[in-house]
Amino acid sequence: MAKHSKPFLACVLALIVITLLSGCNKKSEGDQAFDFMEKAAAEEQTFNEQQQPLVDEEKKEQDLYNKIMNVDVKDDKQVSKYSDQALASIEKRQKMMEKEKKSIDSAYKLFQKAVPHINKVKEEKAQKPGKQTIENMEKRYEAFGDLYKVYTASITDDQKLFKLMTNKKLTTEDLQKQLKVVNDHYESIEKNKETFNKYTESFNKEKQSFYSALGIKSKNK
Repeated sequence: MAKHSKPFLACVLALIVITLLSGCNKKSEGDQAFDFMEKAAAEEQTFNEQQQPLVDEEKKEQDLYNKIMNVDVKDDKQVSKYSDQALASIEKRQKMMEKEKKSIDSAYKLFQKAVPHINKVKEEKAQKPGKQTIENMEKRYEAFGDLYKVYTASITDDQKLFKLMTNKKLTTEDLQKQLKVVNDHYESIEKNKETFNKYTESFNKEKQSFYSALGIKSKNK
């Protein structure tokens, strides 16, 4: 029996070494949270890329509206030309907004994978900013949802406005009514943007505090 003791002992020792090594290689809760949070931040790159193009298209539409208002009422071809250009611009914005939503949704799903790890971090200094990061992400995501609803509704009414302006029987009263609807939407958009930006700023601040408490540096700020 003694002859078989050495191989058996070697197997036991090998299993102990493998177990210890696997334990050493396992990432901490903080590191795992960081990985998902950074992936979420990278996923929002598409969202960030839409910001300036959206503003540019909005300015273009405003310029086209001004041109239509300055064109001779009888010049139907020119009015139709400007209106078509505005409608094409609105369609571009619609596609950009869908890209934004897809980007934000994907980032949010990735962040949710970080939540269990954030809640399990052992470092006391990281626990409070970790919880606040989660809270701000939830509020931020909800704020974007509200912004998206208002923005998509405004797109529909912007389209109505430019189509209406090609109507030869358009009255000043009808035009004013539609303009009011459009302007009301843009006021709501600005308010929702402020809310979204406020929670974005708070989220980024708490996220960096969370990273700092864990001694981690982020590439995405």
